[in-house]
Amino acid sequence: MNSFAQRLAAFFLAVLLLTYVGYQGYRYFSTQYETETAYSYTVADTLTARGIMIRDEEVIDEKPAGIVSYIYEDGTKVSAGMSIAEIYTNSADVKKQKKIRELEEEIALLQEAGTLSESSISGAEAINRSIHNSVTNLLTASDSGVVTDLDGSVNELTVLLNKKQVVTGKVDNFSERIAYLEKERDYQKSTISSGFTQFNSPQTGYFVHTLDGAEGLLSSENMESIPVEEYQKLVEREFTPDDSKIGKVIRSHNWYLAVPIEAKDLGRCRIGAKVDMDFHLTQLSGIPGVVKAILGGEDGQDAVLLIQCSYVLPELTSLRTVEVEIHFQSYTGLRISSDARRFLDGKEGVYVKQGHEIRFKTITPIYEEEGFILCGVSVDSENGLKLFDEVIVEGTELYDGKGIK
Repeated sequence: MNSFAQRLAAFFLAVLLLTYVGYQGYRYFSTQYETETAYSYTVADTLTARGIMIRDEEVIDEKPAGIVSYIYEDGTKVSAGMSIAEIYTNSADVKKQKKIRELEEEIALLQEAGTLSESSISGAEAINRSIHNSVTNLLTASDSGVVTDLDGSVNELTVLLNKKQVVTGKVDNFSERIAYLEKERDYQKSTISSGFTQFNSPQTGYFVHTLDGAEGLLSSENMESIPVEEYQKLVEREFTPDDSKIGKVIRSHNWYLAVPIEAKDLGRCRIGAKVDMDFHLTQLSGIPGVVKAILGGEDGQDAVLLIQCSYVLPELTSLRTVEVEIHFQSYTGLRISSDARRFLDGKEGVYVKQGHEIRFKTITPIYEEEGFILCGVSVDSENGLKLFDEVIVEGTELYDGKGIK
């Protein structure tokens, strides 16, 4: 009986030992790990805020009684003394004057095209190259969403196409068309019933016919002396359009955007930093600027960014307070889950499945957001994280060199 009991005890001990060894082997070789693939990802450090535009502006005279006919679109570059508006007594004369300007513009384009008289192969090739460049520039500007002086670019292309007709011999000149247009222009002039009052630009700059009441309130001279609290009020203020004046002239192509920010956002800002701005309007994305100054921000207080920009677009010249996304530096790296981060011997890294074992690979975080980390790509290091590595997000008893199925 003693012998049987000993054998039975030995049997159960062996079964227990085998079960323990099997369990440890299962734990050692088990592949029950949640993984993800390290992939390339780009993120922009973006701040969404409200701002107010600051420009150096000069208001033009009071508007007299009558119907105003503006000669130029908003944002057009004008010179001192240049005619910018005319006041008529009736709308019919306004339409006729508009027609006269269209005729004179076409005459001028045809006259410019007719200045080329030599028909040579080299001349045709040069014009073809110019046409190609002009079309390419227009398409590139259209794709970028930032189009400046569209009318000028279209006119340039029109002249080139007309010149090509002369060079290739399709037409000798445009004298017949010019004569017809001049006759039509003269007729329109003769039917205007009364005279008009002309207004000229007081100085060189960019003409805008809309006022909002903020002219003279903010300028490049006083913008750095205005308190942060005042800017916080100004960006929430509604400025009412004022049509009692002819318009205004923006004296410089440089303008500024004042953006109040919270103290917690100051870390991403520095003077001289280049940014891109998105105003969520057609053709108003990717507008480049530079942080010119930072007002306030001492002792954990809120601050104001003053961003300088030199893009003059018609849509921008009529804006005052705006919602804006400011894109600071962008980061590109390998994206991994925050849960995958581990530490080994004081080094930061992740565990990855590599063949039939688990390896520890180091990482260099370059940007972090809730839920994920962007890591620099390790090109030379054997032990650094690589593109498409299978990163272990969840698992137990992880260590470098552990075997897996």
